[in-house]
Amino acid sequence: MSRDAHNLSFIVVEDNAFQRTMAIKMLEAMGSSFVLGAENGHDAIKKLIDHDQPVDITITDLDMPGMDGVEFMRHLAEKKLCSAVAVASGMDMSLIRTVEELVEQHGLFVLGHIQKPMNQDKIKKLLDVYQSKQRIRNPDTFANEISLDDAINALNNQEFKVWYQPKVNLADGSWHAVEALARWEHPQQGIISPGRFIPLLEQAQRIHELTWQQLHILATDIQTWLKAGENIAVSVNLSPAMLNDKSLPEKLSEIVNHYKVPTKNIVLEITESIIMQNIALSLEIIARLKLRGFLLSIDDFGTGYSSFQQLGRIPFSELKIDQSFVKDAGENDKNRAIIESSINLAKQLNLKTVAEGVETAGEWKLLQSLGCDMGQGFFIAKAMPKKQLPEWYAQWQTKFNQLK
Repeated sequence: MSRDAHNLSFIVVEDNAFQRTMAIKMLEAMGSSFVLGAENGHDAIKKLIDHDQPVDITITDLDMPGMDGVEFMRHLAEKKLCSAVAVASGMDMSLIRTVEELVEQHGLFVLGHIQKPMNQDKIKKLLDVYQSKQRIRNPDTFANEISLDDAINALNNQEFKVWYQPKVNLADGSWHAVEALARWEHPQQGIISPGRFIPLLEQAQRIHELTWQQLHILATDIQTWLKAGENIAVSVNLSPAMLNDKSLPEKLSEIVNHYKVPTKNIVLEITESIIMQNIALSLEIIARLKLRGFLLSIDDFGTGYSSFQQLGRIPFSELKIDQSFVKDAGENDKNRAIIESSINLAKQLNLKTVAEGVETAGEWKLLQSLGCDMGQGFFIAKAMPKKQLPEWYAQWQTKFNQLK
């Protein structure tokens, strides 16, 4: 018996009795010991209130008599009757995505959607998302979890390493850039991903210390690449604390001067939300970084409220298209239109474009056809230690040739 749903409680809200029964049986077969069923929103709310405690996950249809799924999820949020929701529907994907965004605005934890008919594989994917996000939200409830003290000790002991995710040219498959990402080489637990320690360091306001450690490591790696005749640009994310530091341009210059690497080999990724925290100071620091020759990238483009305004204000060199637009762009006309418009805008502003979250050959070919400059994502490569990059690149060239 699969135990993917072990210790989790559910309610399935579905007006089709057969589909509702089948979903309940699947969840029970996957290990859940508590699954409610309801035929519409009114029925579900009554049963949840009578249950006297929130369920972990609600799986609900949208088109139901009496109270539709959209209204039902608003009541779920207001009454705090569950921890997470998933939409199970055969309706148009654009409508489902709109509903998911609406539900998130109500403060509910949205797992995603299941296209009908449901099966165990589809449900398992949602449960994987739930476990992953719960691990980040409530780390103390998981075995072998790490504490704030653990993370700070690791920071002091320099246990965090730099891994690199390649960014490749979509036109010819060539590789000249990477994004630096932190990994914790834990002495007992092995490699720990950022989702488990970044929130802890942010909570303790120590995340900028990690970034400075990473900058020293990646500057050393750039130096090694240059000596070997490889001109690799490295992107690194700036934390809010760093962009509030008036001495940031001087500190970064000291690092590149010490390791004798060009400023153009470091791309500083900046999210719009960071800039908006203190616009005047951020613009001053960014202008001074640009004067010193550092390249600037606007990260998660299109997810903020005034990204176009930031493009006019700030001398960016690169625009990163957020993975939320790349996902399903082949089937989602709206996402495709957003990507195409972003690429055309970037060309007019002489910016390079990088698409994040490229996970399929179809997404690769679509971005290539739209004229995007670079791609980054699991289809190309996951993050890896520097020493693994040569072997990856040899394999990637073979894979790219097969795409032609």
